[in-house]
Amino acid sequence: MTSTMLRAYVQNLRTHLAEVSRVVAPGGLVVYSVANSVRAGRIFDLAAGLAQLLDEVGFSDVHAVPRVQAGRRILPPGRDARSGRFSSDPRKAGVREYVVYGAARL
Repeated sequence: MTSTMLRAYVQNLRTHLAEVSRVVAPGGLVVYSVANSVRAGRIFDLAAGLAQLLDEVGFSDVHAVPRVQAGRRILPPGRDARSGRFSSDPRKAGVREYVVYGAARL
């Protein structure tokens, strides 16, 4: 992923979250399931990034908590930490799922 692609991804996500912030009722909750990504051996902390963007667009009480994974995944299989290729083996996936949530400001 190039830096240009990453900037575009973050800007699109920020635009999406700003619109969500506009339409969610005050005090309403938003919840996302996200996994950190591994590309070419680098870990991208998407959970922390999403939490930061939620805060930036005006959500309050934002949290990112590890999702308890009892042998089932919400998201597609992760990527192998060394190669960056998709892996169906959860022990090789090298990522952890998080639930990221926040409340619309009153």
